[in-house]
Amino acid sequence: SMNTPLFRLDRAGCRYGDHVALREVTLVVEPGESLALLGPNGCGKSTLLRMLAGLHPPDAGTCRFEGREVNRESLREGAFARRLHQRVGFLFQNPSDQLFCPSVEEEILFGPLQLGLGEEEARRRLEDCLELLHLGPLRGRPPYALSGGERKRVALGAVLASNPSVLLLDEPFGELDPRGRRALRELLVRLHAAGKTLVAATHDLTLAEGLFHRGVVFREDHRMGADAPLEEILRDRERLEAWNLI
Repeated sequence: SMNTPLFRLDRAGCRYGDHVALREVTLVVEPGESLALLGPNGCGKSTLLRMLAGLHPPDAGTCRFEGREVNRESLREGAFARRLHQRVGFLFQNPSDQLFCPSVEEEILFGPLQLGLGEEEARRRLEDCLELLHLGPLRGRPPYALSGGERKRVALGAVLASNPSVLLLDEPFGELDPRGRRALRELLVRLHAAGKTLVAATHDLTLAEGLFHRGVVFREDHRMGADAPLEEILRDRERLEAWNLI
């Protein structure tokens, strides 16, 4: 229905072996939101993104995508898994974790071809992404031969080529120089204005301001500490210090 949220988490938790990475997260994300996940290292932000991407279904509680529970059973169902992976794009913190093709061009073509879009449409998306991310001169190069910032742009191109409606971004500004950070921030502002939902884990409060409209803070005990308009969170210096964010 029209009122189904994009994601709904109900006391969702995740563990890796004996280590609890996320505890009792209750959260609703509506289509078109821009949401920053804040908190010190190792508090669960990356795990939450992996849960939303269907890479680590919850071990406790529930996570729903468009009303459908995301769990090991539903992810084994071809149609649902395809829909999730087509609609939800994930930019890993370390681009090398998601780049595996021999050239930048093949990296960006991979997603559209996997989705069965056909050669012509895939090529059109390739050219759009090369232009959008200023990757034209690098198109024939192997990703491993690029700088960290260039690899980040290639990884983002590979995500955007599938035209997901949701972008999950893990520390998107890491590994970029100041000009690269500004350019990425402007691009994310434009993508959000064009209707994409953004959920990003970030340390960079100055770049987050004005880009993300809502903030969710995770504490060192892997629980949510706040969920509020981002500007409200950023104004409260005392709590930012208590949360180990500044």
